[in-house]
Amino acid sequence: MGIATEFYLDRPPVPLFQPKMPAKENCKSTQIFDADAELFDFDEEVEPMLNVLCLKTLEQARMEVLEETELAIMKFQKKEYEEVRNAELIEAQRFEAAEARVKSEKERRSNQQKARKQQRKNAHQKHVARVVSKKYLIGLKDRAISSLASMSMLHPKIECDLHEDVLPWLMDQKEKFTEDAESAEKMASVLINQGILQRRKAHAKTLKARQDRIKAAAADKATAGVRQQERRLERKAAREKRAKDEAKAQMKGEVRRLLIEKGSCVTPVAQIELLEIHGCYERGKQFMGALGGQLQQLYYVVNAIFKLFPNDDLLLKDYYTKLAEDPKNDALKNPSQPRELLLENFWLPWIMTAIKELKCDHMQFLIPPKLEALI
Repeated sequence: MGIATEFYLDRPPVPLFQPKMPAKENCKSTQIFDADAELFDFDEEVEPMLNVLCLKTLEQARMEVLEETELAIMKFQKKEYEEVRNAELIEAQRFEAAEARVKSEKERRSNQQKARKQQRKNAHQKHVARVVSKKYLIGLKDRAISSLASMSMLHPKIECDLHEDVLPWLMDQKEKFTEDAESAEKMASVLINQGILQRRKAHAKTLKARQDRIKAAAADKATAGVRQQERRLERKAAREKRAKDEAKAQMKGEVRRLLIEKGSCVTPVAQIELLEIHGCYERGKQFMGALGGQLQQLYYVVNAIFKLFPNDDLLLKDYYTKLAEDPKNDALKNPSQPRELLLENFWLPWIMTAIKELKCDHMQFLIPPKLEALI
């Protein structure tokens, strides 16, 4: 007999109680008598606890032995049941196999009997058909000859030879003669047509050569007129170019005489106001002159972008593709190339930033009468 503990959950060990030692001045002594009824006796107090522990251990061991015995009996019964079931299964399979053999044998013999009956039936039908055909064919030749003779289908030999040999040969000879006559007519018409075509080609060649000579003469005459007109246009263009060059040189001289030579160097130039080249006709005021003033400089920038990036479709295709895929893309908030700067969603912020970066209090420019009337 063995002893085993119960499978209870583990718990942490209880720490040992260590009372705090009092000071020597606070210690007191106590006298214990042997006959004191309240004094703790270990032998008497531990006896019920030992009885409980021993009884509990013996009961647990007995239960485990009973459980092991019950498991062994269950295993033995299970093994015995499986042996009986396997024997019954083998016997059932043997009976099923015997029944399947009997059934297949019955089907085989039934098929043989059906085939034997069908063979006898076919042989009887063949025999009946042979007898009927023999009875029908007796005297068939005589009846056929008499029938053909009564229908006038049996002709004499000379008549047959005439229709089978002479008449086909005669028709063939007639067709050959007709074909030879038609071939002669076709050959004559072909020769006549070839002669006419040759004469027509020669005449067309002569007409084409004459037309080529006429066209060449007209082309030479037109080329001479065109060349003379081109020379006139070249002389006119040269005269206009000389006049323009002289006007540009004169204008440059006037600009140098009236503006550049009268101007002065001012430092720093950022503190001087940028105005038209004539300074809006104000006297006694220093300015930096440029064609169109401040607005014209912005126009130069926009015009340069249009000239350097003329193909809008190719340059803006990538931008519109990204915009269609994700309109909220952060990369589309700023232009990635100069041509995108002129789009409506970038143009106004850029022009406002450019005017702000000029760092001027106001922009001054002249308004012509036509612009004033339009405003």
